[in-house]
Parts: sequence; structure tokens; C-alpha cells
Amino acid sequence: MPFTNDAIVFGILMMSLGFVFFTESKKSGFWHKFYKVVPGLLMCYFIPAIFNSFGIISSEESQTYYIASRYLLPASLVLMTLSIDLKAIYNLGYKALIMFFTGLGMLFIGFPVAFTFGAVAVFFGLAAGIIEAFADGELLVDGIDNGLMMFAMMPHRIWSIMNNTILMAIPLFIMMGLILQKTKLAERLLESMGFLFGDLLAIGQHDLLWIALACCLVLVILVSIWTPLLSITVNEELAQVEGINVAWMRTLLMLLVAVVIAVAMKVVGVLLITSLLIIPAAAARRLSSSPEQMALLASLLGMLAVTGGLALSWFYDTPAGPSVVVIASTLFFLLFSFPRSFRLS
Repeated sequence: MPFTNDAIVFGILMMSLGFVFFTESKKSGFWHKFYKVVPGLLMCYFIPAIFNSFGIISSEESQTYYIASRYLLPASLVLMTLSIDLKAIYNLGYKALIMFFTGLGMLFIGFPVAFTFGAVAVFFGLAAGIIEAFADGELLVDGIDNGLMMFAMMPHRIWSIMNNTILMAIPLFIMMGLILQKTKLAERLLESMGFLFGDLLAIGQHDLLWIALACCLVLVILVSIWTPLLSITVNEELAQVEGINVAWMRTLLMLLVAVVIAVAMKVVGVLLITSLLIIPAAAARRLSSSPEQMALLASLLGMLAVTGGLALSWFYDTPAGPSVVVIASTLFFLLFSFPRSFRLS
């Protein structure tokens, strides 16, 4: 059962916001790195949404939105107004006066237009009532009464519009959009989404050059240490007896994997890079009879997955990164449908 007491709901929301603001203020450690990737404003929306999804709070039963929109929002606007840098406004000099009188002039221009529209509405409202009265065989006075009754319904219509939460939310979303634009949080959010899911179509020639150099470097190092790596994989103690520095080889392998991940982050993103590292190798293992065959076949399957993912993205307008992983997964299940006796010689 969700909490229905508004005070408890408000306290939970304030505690979650306080947690986000406190952790975002950290200048080092895990939270400092975390908020470099995930914007704090996103967490302010995400945590209450999680509470609502798991039934801890209920947006339908709680009146917290009413309290926040009627009391907290005006108070926040007042505090924001009080925090205005009056000295900076004074330093604007004549520019501030030009802005003020321009706005005042636009108001004066708008008043006649507004009154004109109002007069036109009154005229057509009365005309509609009179025409309807004449059509029904009534007197002119009855037609005027009908027109006035139409205007008497206007406050009810205005009140129904004011009660429309969607229309009320439009100014709030506009203000939120201005905040995102001015603070550049939207750019940070897009960059974070790019790191998470990648953007294969946004790779330029400069990125391709760095990817090619990194791949060549990793390939050369991998070929040079291939035999020691196989020895460590078979038996670490035996490899140490043969004079192989196991700790150094582990560190070097970790660095190579880190380079591959850093390069692939631009292509498929952080969330999908693990799939692209594991799936082609797992699929190649089904058909390989030696480590060398598995490495070469995994490379070919990876290239085939990228090509198929790009084709799927081109013809069906799907995201490029996830499409690559989908093709790789399809190849994996397809190869695992082969019998175990089917292996490359």
C-alpha cells in the first residue's frame, strides 16, 4: 500500500531531493564521477518516478502536486526573483531601459488588439443570438438575451480551461526547458545518452582514424603476446614455471580490453559494449577447434554483425547500436542450432 499521508509523501520527496543535491555537491569520489555521466536534474525526476512505479507513493491519491503548484512554486519564484543580481542589471545601463520600454510599448500595442478582438467577439456573439431568435420567430430582445447567455457561459469555460492540468503544465515545461537550455543540462544529458547507447552514425573521419590506430595497436600487441596468454589460460602455475610474468600479462590484457571498450563506446555505448565483446566470441566457440580459429571467427562474426546492424538501421530506421547487437545475437542462436559435431577443421 502506498503512503497516502501528504506530509509523509512530501517528506520522502524532500529526502530524495536532498540526497541528490548532497551527493551532487561532492567534488571527488564515486558520486562526482556518477554525476559527470548522469545529470542531477534527471535523478530528481527519476527517483520519485521509481517510488511511484513501485507503489511507495501514489500520484493519484496524493495532493502533493496541488500543494506544490499552489504554494511551493510561487514561493520558489519569489525566492528566485530575490536572488536576481541587481548590480548586473544596473551594469546593463541603457540596454535595460531599451528592453523595458520595448516591452512597455509592446503592451500598449497589444491592448488595442486585445480590445478589438473582444469587441469582435461581443458583436458576433450578439449577432448569433439575434439570428437564432429571428429564425425561431422570437423578438429582438430575446435574441440579445440569447447572446448575453452565451457570454454568461464564458466564465465556466474559462474555469474548465484553468482546471486542465495539461494547459497548466505548459508554462512549467517552458520554464524547465529554459533552465535546461541555460544551464546546458540538456547537452550533458544527450552526451550521457550517447555514452550509454552510442551513436554509430555520428562517427566522423577523425574518429575513424583513431579507431583504426587503436585497433592496429591492439592487434599487434595481441599477436605478440598470444602464446603467453594461451599458457596462462591453460595453467597459470605452469606459465610461471616457464618464466612468464603472469601479473604483467594480466595487466596488459586488462589495458587492451580497456582500449577496446573506450573505442567501442562511441559505436555501441557502455550498455551494449559487453554484448558485442561476448556474443561473437561465444558464437565462434561453437564452431572452432582451436583458439586461433575462435579468434579469427569471432572477428569475422563481429564485422558481419556491424554490417548487418547498419543495414537494418538503414532499411528499417532502427537505432544503429542496438541493431548491431540484435544481429550478433541472431548469429549466436543461429550457430548454436548447428550440431556439436559441426566444427571447422
